[in-house]
Amino acid sequence: MKVIFVCMGNTCRSPMAEGIYKKLHEGEDVQIGSRGIVTSDGFPAAENAIEIMKQMGIDISEHKSKRITKEDLDADKIFCMTEDIYSFFVKNGVDKERLEVLGGGIFDPYGGDLEAYRMCAEKITESLRNK
Repeated sequence: MKVIFVCMGNTCRSPMAEGIYKKLHEGEDVQIGSRGIVTSDGFPAAENAIEIMKQMGIDISEHKSKRITKEDLDADKIFCMTEDIYSFFVKNGVDKERLEVLGGGIFDPYGGDLEAYRMCAEKITESLRNK
């Protein structure tokens, strides 16, 4: 099974979701990744994202942003961080059965303090518990 998490820049929400999902599904045969809609390849995860994940026992310090490609769209499940991202995929012909807006939408903590990232990570974790 292939699972992908998508946000805008692939430096905050989707790398955190990728790390959390990997921890929740450790030892399972799942290919997990994250991508951004409007990013360039190679940007590191946000410092606050790295710190919050570290506090949760998850290391995303080596993460580098990746822009979504057509090849990524073959994922079995695509978790979108917002309704807008979901709509983007639907408009571009991705099967709705493979799409889901995670947690009804995950707010973007970009530029926020550590507490904003903590709240974001908590919502992601709660949203992924039964996925």
